[in-house]
Amino acid sequence: MLHKIFLTLFLLANCLFASININSFSADFEQNIYNNNQKISYKGKIYMKDKLSLWQYFNDENKRIYVNENEVVVIDDDLEQVVIQKEQIDIKKILKLAQKVDENNYIAQYQNTNFYLNFENNLLKTITYNDELENKVVITFTNQSNNLKLDDNIFKYQIPSNYDLIRQ
Repeated sequence: MLHKIFLTLFLLANCLFASININSFSADFEQNIYNNNQKISYKGKIYMKDKLSLWQYFNDENKRIYVNENEVVVIDDDLEQVVIQKEQIDIKKILKLAQKVDENNYIAQYQNTNFYLNFENNLLKTITYNDELENKVVITFTNQSNNLKLDDNIFKYQIPSNYDLIRQ
């Protein structure tokens, strides 16, 4: 589930970046999940280029999520586990679904979820949506950089031989 949401977010952002001439993106992020009166926060760093992304989490968990057009790879060092999930998502369909609401806001419905994207000064600022458990999820980006040179090696992963490997 978490893997699908991040893949979806990546693809939506990637499509929107193409519409405003952004080739690559990096930022710090804070992901807040709200349920009733509770809030769970995660922080990390994201790198995106072409059809690749890497989400690195820095909180209590050391997790990296690698996304390409064919799969999502989640490496969880705390659990010593790797989950690989094949994905078949039609990027063109998502692009057709994303609609500009106003100068800084877009909305896209994908897999029965509405994603709200907010830009400031042509930089992605927030992504907001409700997940399948009716949690409100808000991802806020700071220290954003567009069109920077990102080495392809950032998006290559290695699976430690002692980690459990789960293919879905």
